[in-house]
Amino acid sequence: TDITYASNASLQISNQAAIYNLTLTGNAVFRLHGHSLITNTLTVTDGSSFKCQTTASSGTHRNFTTGGDLLIYGTVDCEDAATITIGGGILLNAGTFDATSNSTIISGVLSTGYVGMRIDNGTTFNHNNGTFQFDNSGETWIASNTTGHDITFKNLTINGNIYINQADIIVDNHLLINASKSFRQYNAYN
Repeated sequence: TDITYASNASLQISNQAAIYNLTLTGNAVFRLHGHSLITNTLTVTDGSSFKCQTTASSGTHRNFTTGGDLLIYGTVDCEDAATITIGGGILLNAGTFDATSNSTIISGVLSTGYVGMRIDNGTTFNHNNGTFQFDNSGETWIASNTTGHDITFKNLTINGNIYINQADIIVDNHLLINASKSFRQYNAYN
């Protein structure tokens, strides 16, 4: 499903929605209300802005889930979401990603393979004091397109075998690597 608007738009998508792929295009701000599920991939194109405005009128935070990838070429602002769950991986190729101040769980890798999260040089990534958790049991990379690019997390939980590829990882507060899991620099011999 592709959605294009020339002005601001509000999307109301429930967990029962049958949206497989959602691509947001146009010079517009898309606001998502309520617990929301995209069955596969959410793509936010250059010039578009996606806001997980998921706080209910009661003040409770809501969840945002994609079963596949989150591809960011524009702006994604999910600071107020309770939990962000990504079934694939996250690609921040251009633009800005404001993560939740709660938990972001990455359960897989990008459909192109291996990469759980790629933050390219020249983009803006704000962890907002939240926790990032990597749960894929297979080989998973945290990567950048530029050698030595700093990627900063507030809290980082490793529940899989994570390799760092062309990035320098900084954890400001808490790093948890669970038993029998690894967190190390990628090289040609892994």
